[in-house]
Amino acid sequence: MSVPEVGSLVLAAVFGAGGLQQLAGATPMRAMAERLEIDYRVFRFVGVCQVLGTLGLVAGVALEPWTGIAAATGLAALAVLGLGAHARAREPWAAYLPALVLGGCAVALAFTL
Repeated sequence: MSVPEVGSLVLAAVFGAGGLQQLAGATPMRAMAERLEIDYRVFRFVGVCQVLGTLGLVAGVALEPWTGIAAATGLAALAVLGLGAHARAREPWAAYLPALVLGGCAVALAFTL
């Protein structure tokens, strides 16, 4: 297994865990949606997109690399939107770090696949 494939699976695990928490309505996710002033139905839709991106990353490893590239690009776009949501809520800089790191990893992955 190559380094980009391992990176795909690790990124899939991280985005998938967050997406599943959003879908399940976990208390920290509900609190974040409230803090960002986002309707939870929209926040749950973002969780669906994260889970679909996770499946795309796994499919990129198992089936065709282009699916992983498309999924990584979509997850990077979600991270950019997340940065915008944090900026709109005027959160402290530390709140931006997960979206910055995961978005950066998704961009790097899209270019290496």
